[in-house]
Amino acid sequence: MSKRDTHFEFGPLSRGIFHALLAVALVIPLYFPEYTAHYFFLLLFLGLGLKPLLQATGLYVCWDRLEAPFRKRWSEQELEKHRRSVEQRVRQDALKKRRHRGDTKLPRNW
Repeated sequence: MSKRDTHFEFGPLSRGIFHALLAVALVIPLYFPEYTAHYFFLLLFLGLGLKPLLQATGLYVCWDRLEAPFRKRWSEQELEKHRRSVEQRVRQDALKKRRHRGDTKLPRNW
């Protein structure tokens, strides 16, 4: 396995969902005591077992290869948007500087 294959991080959405599930874990035993054990094992699996399972089966590598072209296209589009906004800002600044050189309605030696 290369270093790219072993580098695995959960995204912000999945981390947020996991934190929400942890917060709900305080309420589950109060309202649904019969599901407490199942919920506990689900959280244990999601927290400790999902990452090694995805890496061992190679599902993460497959997903990464499928997602790479979309990620590349998205980053190129974002870079182009940023480039256009910077160019527009530079043009606007140049136009502002050109306008404020002097008021053309006044005589030259005013």
